[in-house]
Amino acid sequence: MKKRREQPNREFEQTLFTLLIAFLGGGGVSIYFGSAFSDLQSIGDQNTRKLPGWQVNMGSICIGLMAFIVILFCMEVLRKRSKVAGWRSSWPWMPLVGLTVLATFVHIPVYFVILAGAIYITWACHRMFGESSRSAPRSK
Repeated sequence: MKKRREQPNREFEQTLFTLLIAFLGGGGVSIYFGSAFSDLQSIGDQNTRKLPGWQVNMGSICIGLMAFIVILFCMEVLRKRSKVAGWRSSWPWMPLVGLTVLATFVHIPVYFVILAGAIYITWACHRMFGESSRSAPRSK
């Protein structure tokens, strides 16, 4: 008897592609807002000159993370045609927004934000890719 070949699981590739697009979109939004705020500071607006650099950087990273989550949600809704699936993919990333909001208003050392973010991103990716492999049907 012939052995059946297993169909390749494209779920991992699609999830990785979706995550990459969301990351690029969030990074672009973050760079845009950081640049726009720097332009406002260089024009000479009195309110923007009072803000320290760390606050501007954390604020633009926070806005970029919010854009990342929105893009990830929309991409997953379009891909899986389910708002519940989009919510499941995007909610694990929300505590990073909370961390950057806190770091925007309270000066938290950058090494702590990077370390906590890296640990949390590792967990969120593991959860996201683990969930995509569990949800895919296996054929024998």
